Amino acid sequence: MDIKESDKSKLSNGKTRENLSGTIHSPHPKPEFTFGPEDLIKISVWGNEELTTEVPVRPDGYISFPLVGDIRVEGLTPQQLTKRITKKLRKFISD
Repeated sequence: MDIKESDKSKLSNGKTRENLSGTIHSPHPKPEFTFGPEDLIKISVWGNEELTTEVPVRPDGYISFPLVGDIRVEGLTPQQLTKRITKKLRKFISD
């Protein structure tokens, strides 16, 4: 399974992350990315193309994903979301 933040997800100020690339300079490391409302998440399920999709994070912090329903993603890192969806999909998909 592969989960990525879409390159064109919107920030709360309406700008896209793509528009801001290269404009932020800081001597401090960036905090780890977490999902939030209006982000667009691309989810790929290996061997199951029908489950590969892009889903928006709703204002309530949830996404809807086939087979598993609604999942709260706000505040999760991509790695945490991968683990959460993988665990839920194990009921429906064998390795």
